[in-house]
Amino acid sequence: MPSASPVSLFKLNRIWDVILLALAFFFVFLAFSVVQNMASTVLPSGEVAFPALGTLYLAFAFFNLFGAAPLVDRIGTRPAMFFATLTYTLFDASNVGAMLMVGNIGHQLALLVPASLLIGAGAAVLWTAQGSYVIKCATKETIGRYTGVFFGIMSASNMVGPLFTGALLQGNVNKEDAFKILTGLGALGPLIIVIFIWGMRAEPSNPEASPMLPEASVEQDKTPMMLKAFKLVISKEMLMIAPLVYLSACEQTFNTGSLPLFINTGSPSEDLRSKLYLSAAYGAALTLTSFVIGPITDWVSNPTLIIAVDAIAHLAALIALWVHPSPMNNLALLYPCSIVVAMSDATLLNQAYKLVAGLFPANPTAYAAYKFHSAGAIGIFFFTSKSMLSSSGAPSMAIWTPLLIAMFVLAVGTTHLVSRDIEWKKGSRGGETVALEVSANESGLGFLKTSDSGIVGNESDEPVYTAVLSK
Repeated sequence: MPSASPVSLFKLNRIWDVILLALAFFFVFLAFSVVQNMASTVLPSGEVAFPALGTLYLAFAFFNLFGAAPLVDRIGTRPAMFFATLTYTLFDASNVGAMLMVGNIGHQLALLVPASLLIGAGAAVLWTAQGSYVIKCATKETIGRYTGVFFGIMSASNMVGPLFTGALLQGNVNKEDAFKILTGLGALGPLIIVIFIWGMRAEPSNPEASPMLPEASVEQDKTPMMLKAFKLVISKEMLMIAPLVYLSACEQTFNTGSLPLFINTGSPSEDLRSKLYLSAAYGAALTLTSFVIGPITDWVSNPTLIIAVDAIAHLAALIALWVHPSPMNNLALLYPCSIVVAMSDATLLNQAYKLVAGLFPANPTAYAAYKFHSAGAIGIFFFTSKSMLSSSGAPSMAIWTPLLIAMFVLAVGTTHLVSRDIEWKKGSRGGETVALEVSANESGLGFLKTSDSGIVGNESDEPVYTAVLSK
């Protein structure tokens, strides 16, 4: 096969669809990231914020199992993402309402719990559709880069949102009005999806990302999609990925809900600004790492090694918080720790997506099962976060650090086991690649015939790696 001319990332198949989608998510999460990360500051943490966020993620897990995949399959990824993002705007507005009910915990919960249930359902649909959409746009060889670009752009919201909110507060805008402005900006996300993604672009259908199932398998598999999702949740492959997913969930919960509680000077306005700038540093590191980690992981193609190296850096930051004699309000310590945790979050998320994409190609049901594990774990960690606070109201690192050490050890071990039969084959440059050969797995999914001529359409001049699951 003749070598193709080098093609830049921005000329790859449907990369601009992924970029537009990432821009929509940027606005949605510009508002939501601030609302979520600052919930324990602007609302009573143990009585309102943690229960509301816990409800959100448990609802997220429930609807992932019982409704997300069938809905996405029925109406398509684009309309599913549009309606789902509207629930985020409603949740943002509900938080503004709760902030106006100062001192009335009962009314705050009455407003936020239903909103949390609704956004939980919306989030389940949104992330199931997003995973399927990006995989359909990408190829097996570019999924790391496509995922990196998507999360790089989206993750910038974690930096821009806090900085923008901090600037509003610095300009003497009160926090309620600042959150109203954020809610309006978040509503731009659904507009981008309905006008550009849904209105101007066709549903992606990349033949490389849509495996051909043998006819006999298709005829025999008449299982309802909800039961398929449940089967995938408890499948051997998904359970082997689960410790990595739980680790990522624990990290996210700690960073978004607990780490900001190390700041408490007694001045609410000053504390809020400091926490926003700490969150912005996290967002900047998350964004940069998301862009960089995709090509690196595509090249290294050894999830066990990547997670093990990640563990060393992350645990060093946690131990520093644990052994330091005075971590409270110590920004010189909190900023580096937040940055390291962000780099770890981006790395673990990339690896989790890559493993799901390799084991369950272009299967929206698999993303529902994956998000069931992820959201369920986040919900549980939020509900239990109150019990992991010290008497001063700061996170108890004597609990968090050993917990995360144990989870890292388990995640490295299970990742090694689930990926040890995968041989990462290096393809040639300029468009010639090795085809993906996936054997039948226990869930009855993941058949893809190999091609002697390789997978068509790799437009990158980068070396590519292809997973081959041993029979």
